[in-house]
Amino acid sequence: MIYPDVPLLSFGGYDFDNKTSAADIMRGLSVDNAWPEFVLYQRDEPPPWVGVNFPQETVDDILEWKRIKNARNLTCITGNSVVSWGKIYDIWVVLAGHISEGMMAEAHRQNTEVWTYTYDFSYVNPHLNRY
Repeated sequence: MIYPDVPLLSFGGYDFDNKTSAADIMRGLSVDNAWPEFVLYQRDEPPPWVGVNFPQETVDDILEWKRIKNARNLTCITGNSVVSWGKIYDIWVVLAGHISEGMMAEAHRQNTEVWTYTYDFSYVNPHLNRY
């Protein structure tokens, strides 16, 4: 919480009732305490299709979060899955080197942010990992 411009990632379940209340509480905590925004991390690396590993119920739960004004969601996602599921996330976190011009154009069209990550940095250097 030292960097107000770096959102706090909220990990946990996304298939519960009262999502709007939870979003309002998180937003209120951020505003009242001058904390960064909470961003909800949802289904990690979804496959590009609905199936056993990504059931329709999960898609529906993520869409409920997407529709809440006080909440933004994100996931790590690949190019194939962006085509299928990009619309249900506010932020796409894409492995470094895998962001294309087409992906950026689609993100712009959908008013979606694209973040990137790499696992090549050392976990013992949080300042470097911030970037």
